[in-house]
Amino acid sequence: MREKPNCKGDSSVSNSPNHQASEAGCRLMAEYFPVAIDVLNSSELELDLYLVHGGGKPVLYRSTGSAYSVSDCALLAERGITHLYVPITQHRGFQALVSKQLTEAYEDPALGRAERCRIVRGSCGKMIEDFMADPTLPGLGGTIASMADRFSAWCTEDETKFGYLLDMSEHDFYTISHMVNVGVGCGLLGAELLGTEHAMVRDLVLGGLVHDVGKRGVPAEVLNKEGKLTDAEWALIRAHPQTGAEILSGQEQPEPLAVEMALSHHERLDGKGYPRGLVEAKIGLPARICAVVDVYDAMTTARPYRGPIAPRKVLAKMREEIGTAFDGEVFGAWERVVERMLEADPERAVPDDPGAEVPALSEIMPVPESVPAGTDAPTGRTVVVRRADGSGLAGELVERTFEGMTLNVAARFRAGERVHLLEPGHKPWVATFRSTRINCDGVPLSVFKFSEAKAA
Repeated sequence: MREKPNCKGDSSVSNSPNHQASEAGCRLMAEYFPVAIDVLNSSELELDLYLVHGGGKPVLYRSTGSAYSVSDCALLAERGITHLYVPITQHRGFQALVSKQLTEAYEDPALGRAERCRIVRGSCGKMIEDFMADPTLPGLGGTIASMADRFSAWCTEDETKFGYLLDMSEHDFYTISHMVNVGVGCGLLGAELLGTEHAMVRDLVLGGLVHDVGKRGVPAEVLNKEGKLTDAEWALIRAHPQTGAEILSGQEQPEPLAVEMALSHHERLDGKGYPRGLVEAKIGLPARICAVVDVYDAMTTARPYRGPIAPRKVLAKMREEIGTAFDGEVFGAWERVVERMLEADPERAVPDDPGAEVPALSEIMPVPESVPAGTDAPTGRTVVVRRADGSGLAGELVERTFEGMTLNVAARFRAGERVHLLEPGHKPWVATFRSTRINCDGVPLSVFKFSEAKAA
């Protein structure tokens, strides 16, 4: 595979979609979806490519079986074209093509490091972008999970090579790039804490890649706003963990640990986080890992109102919040990971600007004025309730005994309804809904009985 030229073109051209996944302009079209011209490189396409001029009807550019090369990309860029369009019915074929390109680029010894990282990050980012636009696209959740499989395997094979997928250069904060960074970072941090071959590393990568899917409905101007949010804006931000958990719970094969990371990565040890105000031991390790990487990446990247911040400055600011916002052991492990990368290659990161002011943690991790009242004895553990129709719901484990579970879940169940309960680290339990009981705060809790006795 040859290195590609920079074919991004002029973003002002009319056929370029808005790349902020949470905005309406980035939602998939009813019949076609956009693909950046530098994403594809195939000697024999397994899909059709269309051009769209001035919002008009799509015109066939390359048909299935044709070639699309670096030179085609360059010619399109010269014409000011930044995107092609593919029929939505061919999205599964597109997923397979992008997955193949990602693997080939990473494993190609002739490819330079910068180009390898560009292709791998761009390919992964495109899948996340489409997932943000439409989480119901057939096979897409599974494709991202397969990418997480590969990422964790690469981390095991050569942690240094894999670590270069973490973009530490000067770049703007953009939700998709951020999610790729958090996925890579969670893998590196999990490997540091647990060992590269630990099974949880793969799940941490996946959870990081999709942790912010709940932001798909939050406008870019709210995500990038400087200063205090209005009540309405804060409500949008505060809702995104729950929204993300619901989206991930509804996947064909929900991943409980990823659901937990999406739901709890804004919780704080001091109980001032959101959406549930969990404290200390009630926040699981996956969420603690995600919180550290999430905040680090958000603070180092540039915003419309400020430039990027050097890694060591950000680490120093985060260190002040050990024991309140961050787990000390988790943060210490992340600090070791970052320091190793900086010592091995100082040029890969944003240089320190003595005049740059480090943003307050509240800019990235705002503290709500109040948090929801707790249940009887919430554990902070997320359990996915899988119903017979295939739908999934994220619930909080309140109690688990030999006979069953009690959950705080926003849904009603029929008496005797059979479900599958998916908890991180356990095989699915088959259970039956028994009853609803109200706790001391007036919160309804759902009581399930295992079909067979299980150990607590």
